[in-house]
Amino acid sequence: MTRKTKLYLIFPFSFITAFILTGIITIKISNFFDLHRLKFNQPVQIKLLTPVEVLKREPEVITQVINIDYSDEIDTPIEKYICEKFGLLDCKVALAIVKAESNFNEQAIHVNDNGTVDLGCWQINFPTHKETISPKEALDCYKATDWAYEKYQRDGNFNAWVAFTNGKFKTHL
Repeated sequence: MTRKTKLYLIFPFSFITAFILTGIITIKISNFFDLHRLKFNQPVQIKLLTPVEVLKREPEVITQVINIDYSDEIDTPIEKYICEKFGLLDCKVALAIVKAESNFNEQAIHVNDNGTVDLGCWQINFPTHKETISPKEALDCYKATDWAYEKYQRDGNFNAWVAFTNGKFKTHL
């Protein structure tokens, strides 16, 4: 076979091989882009800021510091339970609120001027809190204490109790 004949045989074979490889590569690329897409990002972003910004001030909360003296005042099981629940710092205030609200009377019931009812040692208002505690639980000082602690944790304060907001609890500290 002459060199010219060999070239005539190799050229179509090379052309067919290149055509098949191009087809395979095209299919692979097409399959890749069926599952992926290209996202072009800005390589550099320039952001101009104003030299001065006016921001709204958040209100400052000022709290009164009360020195707590734990003497032998905490002697009943419910008082101990309240102190265990609220911890050393808030125990005295929690006890003073319960003392002012109901004098630790689990069966205390108070009908308000607006027709709502306060129940139990923590004087939990119904129907305001009917979704979070039942009246039966409100009349159980231990379950009501659990509820009161959760309420205190959610609110971050004792403002839900009238004896706290009107200052009546301070006479029992």
